[in-house]
Amino acid sequence: MIYRIKNRLPCCGNLTLGSFLNIGILSRVFYGGFVEEIIFRWGIMSLILWLLQLILGQLNIISVIIAIGISSLLFALAHLPSIKVVSEEPKTSMYVYTIFGNVWVGIFTGWAFFEAGIFSAIIVHMLFHILWYPIQKMRTYK
Repeated sequence: MIYRIKNRLPCCGNLTLGSFLNIGILSRVFYGGFVEEIIFRWGIMSLILWLLQLILGQLNIISVIIAIGISSLLFALAHLPSIKVVSEEPKTSMYVYTIFGNVWVGIFTGWAFFEAGIFSAIIVHMLFHILWYPIQKMRTYK
């Protein structure tokens, strides 16, 4: 009984750490692909581009790079709470790895969004999850 109580996630009712790690690939692909891209690329990146265009009077490559950078950093920071779900005592390297990896995903999806629109960013994000899922399933979290 103590094991069951200790391994419950405080924010999620009956969801346990084990059930979090067993979230299927379809949930990850569709949630990450659609929801995160709508929030971070279509929402935040577009807002930053719009604000920079208002401030600078025109849209240029520097504005795009700034918007991609800021939205990618925010995207990476949004993934930090998930570290506490997979490890009771996370190491500094886990935080660095999470930020670095998600910034790269944000850069690629941000550039895809700028070049070809929201659907290309969604596809890039989905492909990332499809490629990353087998690697993550091989790991064991304690």
